[in-house]
Amino acid sequence: MAAVIPNGSLSLSRNALEMICLFANCKSLLQFSKVSKSAKEIVDRSLRNRVKKMHIDAICIFDYGIILNLQRSIDVLLWEAYLLSDLTLPIKVRKTFMKAVVSVGSMNIFLDFLKPLIRQCQYDTVNCGHVTPEIIHQCADIFEDLTINQVEIRHDRYEATIESSSLQLLAEARFIQKCKPYEVYYVGKRANEDFVKFLGQISRIAKKTSVFIEEKYDTIAFSRRILGSKCKLNLGGSASSRISLLDAEKLIQEYFHSDEIVSFSTQIESPPMDICIGNFKVNVSRSAYPNRGMISIEHLEMPQLFIL
Repeated sequence: MAAVIPNGSLSLSRNALEMICLFANCKSLLQFSKVSKSAKEIVDRSLRNRVKKMHIDAICIFDYGIILNLQRSIDVLLWEAYLLSDLTLPIKVRKTFMKAVVSVGSMNIFLDFLKPLIRQCQYDTVNCGHVTPEIIHQCADIFEDLTINQVEIRHDRYEATIESSSLQLLAEARFIQKCKPYEVYYVGKRANEDFVKFLGQISRIAKKTSVFIEEKYDTIAFSRRILGSKCKLNLGGSASSRISLLDAEKLIQEYFHSDEIVSFSTQIESPPMDICIGNFKVNVSRSAYPNRGMISIEHLEMPQLFIL
């Protein structure tokens, strides 16, 4: 059970105070940190030690704050205590969820403050969508070489021109290169030439790339460009972006060979099927609509992939 720091504790040795802080509740730590500069240093050290190697389900970084999803409610309280020990912020906490908001233009300062804490944790998902290239570059340096399963970038709230800007894509490519996640999940509005080049670049970094494009695009031409880099690609989009069974057969003939461990999935106009072609498994899932589904093509030696 968490303890309360007793009055008169400052007369104790520093080592004794650090031991007490290990068992103190978050409210007591915050109160104690305001007693003196030395008390605050002890509390800050205690909080940093308590979050060391903490596992975070997801951290979402946007232009004016962060959202955290953690595994335990105590982890949320530790983050809250760490933030409030130095800052006065609007913070919303609910069980394993926390949202902290900063004023417009202050996000770079806030991230600098968070950097020591962020770099002590491990992450399932890091979401850096809907942020400027400047913030993306800063995140690249903060999250470099950390343990990250998935990087998620979303542009579905922006105008189509935002995510296609060269500065934005360069920043996002650098971020992914430094993080080296197992998977990249990207939601965009259009598949223009710059985006195709960007996707070809990141598909050589991540083990799996999942993409969803909102506007209609040439799925076959897009797929050919990306499959040429021998990546593992999950591709989603609008209903008008479905391919035909004949298109799928051509892709298999061109890009899927017995000595290559690649995979691909997208929407298709075809009845359900589950067959093997050489060393590749071809599956068309069932759908609520006739002759529609998701086709997945993957090497028999590959683990099952998540399909959009």
